[in-house]
Amino acid sequence: GYYDHARVDVYLCNWADLTQGVMQLRRGWIGEVKLMGGKYQAELRGLHDLLQRPIGKTYSPECRHTCGDSNCQVNLASFTVTGSVTAVGDAAHFTDTSRSEADGSFNYGLLTWLTGANTGLKMEVKSFIAQQFTLWLPMPNAITAGDTYSVYKGCDKRLATCQSVFNNAINFGGFPYLPGVDRILNYPDASM
Repeated sequence: GYYDHARVDVYLCNWADLTQGVMQLRRGWIGEVKLMGGKYQAELRGLHDLLQRPIGKTYSPECRHTCGDSNCQVNLASFTVTGSVTAVGDAAHFTDTSRSEADGSFNYGLLTWLTGANTGLKMEVKSFIAQQFTLWLPMPNAITAGDTYSVYKGCDKRLATCQSVFNNAINFGGFPYLPGVDRILNYPDASM
C-alpha cells in the first residue's frame, strides 16, 4: 500500500539541451494494483477518474471503519498475541502449533513480523485454521521456523463480530438493518 494513490507525472524533454525545459504530457494517479504471475501491475488513472470517486460516507450493512482506528476505538493491544513459526508451507502459509485459539480467530487480522528475513513487514491474514496461518499475499522473503510475529484478531466488519469479539457495537459503523435490493424491488401482487 506504499504507492496507493501516488501521483504520476509524464514529461517530455530534450535530453541534449535540458535548458529548454520540460513539457508535461500526462498527469495521473496509481489506481488498482494487482499481482499477476509474480509481478505487480499498476493501473494509471487520469483526471477523469476523480469524477467517479465517491464523496461522503457510504451506507452498507458492513462497518465502514478500519479495526482499531479513531472511529472504531477498539484497543488492539488487548487483542494482540505473539508467537513463533513452527512449520513453513511456503511464503504465504505457516503453522504455529502453540496457538490454541479457535479457527477463524485471526481472519482479516494484521500480522507483523518481529524477527527473521521479514522483520518489520506486515501482511493481512486471509485465514487461520488448525493452527495454520494463510496470508493474503506471499511475503517477499522466506519464512523460516523460529521467526516470531505478532498478530491481532481480525474483524469481518459485521455487527455480530463487533459485538461478540470486540464488545464494541456502540461504535459499529455499518447499517445492518438497512433494507436490501430484494426489499426495494418487492411490490404488491398485481394478480389479486
